[in-house]
Parts: sequence; C-alpha cells; structure tokens
Amino acid sequence: MAIKNNNRIKNGKLGVQIAGQTRKEAFTNYFPSVSGTGTYFNAHSGLMKSSINPQDVISPDLAGMLPAELQGALLSPISVSLLKNGMVGGVTATQPIFAGGRIVNGNKLAKIGEEVARIQMELTEDEVVLTTHTYYWQIVNLKEKLATITAVEEMLTTLQKDVNVAVKAGLSTRNDVLRVELQLHDVASNRLKVENGIKVSKMLLAQFMGADMIHFDLENRVDNDCQEPTAFFQDAGTAVMNRPETQLLDRNIRAAKLKTKMSLGEQLPTIGVGGGYLYNDLLNKSNNSSVVFATVSVPISGWWGGSHARKRHKLMEQQAINDRTNNIELMTVETNQVWNELVEAHAQIILAESSIQSATENLRIVGDSYKSGIVPLTDLLDAQVLFQQSKNLYSDAYSVYQIKILKYRQITDH
Repeated sequence: MAIKNNNRIKNGKLGVQIAGQTRKEAFTNYFPSVSGTGTYFNAHSGLMKSSINPQDVISPDLAGMLPAELQGALLSPISVSLLKNGMVGGVTATQPIFAGGRIVNGNKLAKIGEEVARIQMELTEDEVVLTTHTYYWQIVNLKEKLATITAVEEMLTTLQKDVNVAVKAGLSTRNDVLRVELQLHDVASNRLKVENGIKVSKMLLAQFMGADMIHFDLENRVDNDCQEPTAFFQDAGTAVMNRPETQLLDRNIRAAKLKTKMSLGEQLPTIGVGGGYLYNDLLNKSNNSSVVFATVSVPISGWWGGSHARKRHKLMEQQAINDRTNNIELMTVETNQVWNELVEAHAQIILAESSIQSATENLRIVGDSYKSGIVPLTDLLDAQVLFQQSKNLYSDAYSVYQIKILKYRQITDH
C-alpha cells in the first residue's frame, strides 16, 4: 500500500516520466528544424513615395505633337505612392549535418538521466519500505508492551485484594496497601503513554500508506523463533558492487565524460543544409520562389576559452572517479557495520529471552515466599517490575532485529 500510495513514490514515478520526456526531446535534435514566418501590413500611406516629372522623360518635339488639352496634364508633375499594403511569408527547414558530436552525446546524456531517475526510484522504494516497516514494528513493540502492562495490572489487582484481606486480618499494614496502589498508578500512567504512542504511530503509518487514519489498525505478532543472522550474510565487497548507489556513481562518471566530449564539440564547426519557400505580394502581384542553402559556423573566438573548458571538464571527470572510489569504501564500511549491528541485535534477543526466563522464575519464587511470609511486599513488587522490564527488553530487541534484517537485506540483495 505504501509503494502504491506514498507521495514520495508518486513523485519518483513522475521524475522517471520527466526524464523520459527529456530523452525524447533530445532525440528531436536529429530532425530538421522548421520555421515559418508571415507578415501582413497596411500602412497609412505608401511606404515608398516619389514624384515623376513628364518633362524630364518626354522630349519637346514629342510634347509639341500632343493635343493642347493633354499637354497641360502630361507635362505636370505626377505623385507616386507604393507599398501601402502587402504580405510576405516563408518556410525554411535546416538539417544539421555535423554539430561536433553534441547531438549524439546530448542524447546519450539524456539516456543516462533517464537511467539515473529509475535507479533513484528504486532507492526511494527501498526507503519507503524501510520506513513502513519501522513504523510497523514500532506499533508491534508498543502493543507488546501494552500486553505486558495488562498482565502486570492483573497481577497487581490480585495482589491488592490479598493485601486488603491481610490488612483486615491484622497480618499487614496500610503501608503495603499504599505501595500496591502507587504501583498500580505507575502502571496506569505507563499504559496511557503507550496507548498514546500507539495512536500516533498508527496515524503516521496510515498516512504513509495512504490508508484511513481514523479506522486504521493492524495485527501484530512477536515470534519466539528468529532466524540466525548467518542466513542473510553476504560478502561486503560483492554486495557493494551490486548496490544501486554504485550504479549511480558509474553513471556519474559516464555523464562527466560525455560533458567533456560536448565541451569539445562546442569548439568544432557546425554544418547544416536547408531549403525554403518564400512568398510575397507587395505590388498587388504574387511572387513565389524557393531557395536551398548550406551553413557553416566556426566558433573562432570560442577557441580561446574552449581549451580551459575542456580542462575543467577533465578535472570534473577525475572528481567523479574519486567520488566513486570514496563512496564504495564508505559503503563497504556501512555494510560491515550493519552486519555487526544485525549480529548484536540477535544477541540482544538471546539475552532478553534469558532475562525473561530468570525474571519469570524469580517472580514465581518471590511470590511463593511472600505468600509464606518469608519476604516483604516490596520484594514482590520489585520482582514484578523486573518481570515487566524483561518483557519490554525482549519486545525492543525483537523489533530492532526485524528492522536490521530488512536494512541489511536491502543493501546486500540487489
């Protein structure tokens, strides 16, 4: 339920989709870039104005041959206005032929980005699973403590009745009654704390899983049979090399090398070919034409800083390699540390089991001795406290062991 409903998982899936769209976007750089433009204008007056004097183009002899009524009209200056309105448009397409490897390497870099997003998604799932189990075992632990409190309350309630009978018979004092009551109050206070802890923990787990926080509950069980840690052991060196974090470090090196190649490509010429279609209607007459072209762009001034850019990216490559070495060493230490914690947690369970046996037997012996009048009431109350502590110690150790198992398996079983 947590993997399906948790918001971090949802955002992780969106991150994978975003990386996929980035890769697809980079792939479009292989195709021609097409652009179209169109302009229509309508001016207040013609954009080109001039005046024509017929006397400058008509000879006096020809003018003398014209009828008298035309001579006055033709020989007067004539105003000319052009381009009052018009329309221009065109479509061009440019196909990159050579871009210094930037398109190829850019696509490889985008593919690495998608792989990184998927690996990060896997790590997010591990974190969500670990957090879910941590909440779960916290609730189980608290419920076990609540069960122990209930058992102690029953023992104290029975003891309170016996003490009251003893007081009435003159075999005990009111101090013993008060001691039992104080112990009951202390246990009741612990019950409230544990019950509130269970409520809050259940709400946290329900929210994390996307479940109903009001009516949410779960079954709990603490077994007395735990697998030995040796059943989960993995070689630390082999486990580290298979971890998703190592895959991320490998891809970081690959990405750094591609960025170095792209920085080199920025210093190389860019070559492209293209064609276009042009249309204009400026003098109330349509004109169509087509054009083909080739372009070569050489970043001459860019060479000055380009050498430093390549050196910078080379240094960043070495940084990525050093980071990989350092983190692999740290992950090896972490793997061994988690293994040691797992072994220690299992040892704590064995110790807790022994403590329960000793505390249970001690409670039985002290209880029999109290009934026989050999030991005072305080010894019996102390024995009950020790019994409760031993039970709590076991539930703590068991919960910690289960979480350590999951943590160790997550970092070794990939």
